[in-house]
Amino acid sequence: MNRAAAIAFLQRQFNLTIGLFQEAPNAAPNRFWFFNDLYDAELAIGYVPGRAQYPRLPPPRVCVLGGQAFYNATVLVPNHTITLSTVGSNQVLTEAPNLTAQSYDVSQYADIALYNVLNEFNKGNYTPAQNLLTQAEAMWDGTGWHDAPYNADPAGGYQTYKCALYLIALRILGVQGRFRAANQLVIDSVQITNRSGFANQEGGVSTAYVPGNWWAGDVNIETSALCVFSR
Repeated sequence: MNRAAAIAFLQRQFNLTIGLFQEAPNAAPNRFWFFNDLYDAELAIGYVPGRAQYPRLPPPRVCVLGGQAFYNATVLVPNHTITLSTVGSNQVLTEAPNLTAQSYDVSQYADIALYNVLNEFNKGNYTPAQNLLTQAEAMWDGTGWHDAPYNADPAGGYQTYKCALYLIALRILGVQGRFRAANQLVIDSVQITNRSGFANQEGGVSTAYVPGNWWAGDVNIETSALCVFSR
């Protein structure tokens, strides 16, 4: 992928007044996430001057990307949304684990499996991390990550950010993986370049793709930042 173009896209989404990145230029220009968009973007592009400051809340599972380790419950349960503030028409949101909810099945959610790969690695549990990677790889169907969310709405396409999570997991574990090249190809193909009528998306990465249409989704901070961080 063109990392410089992707980083430039991320930087254009930063709102100096709010101190956060808008979620998506078209789909959600008035939503700003303290976690996890700010965290993801900082991993991708480094320190962000003028970033918003809020009281520390229980960190979501994305913090495993930065090397933190948590009890499995924190990583495996759904997140719930917390509204931190409203600034005019803009909402500042965050996510935190819903520890009262039923845990996800790692054999049915590729992203949850991959986040848990990293969590086990961060805890020093290398063999369980490798085993979870094998479980995740079973959900790759040759085109994308065919898991429960895909089965619920196959017309919505494959989710690109899971390709990035897979590459991040391979890099951090120091393994080649079975599908590295295929996931790299997806990210290279879904980055927005010369898309008529979508100049504000240039350099960003499409959130979804389907066979025959690499640009089936909008672009957003999470997907674009994770794709940068994966390389």
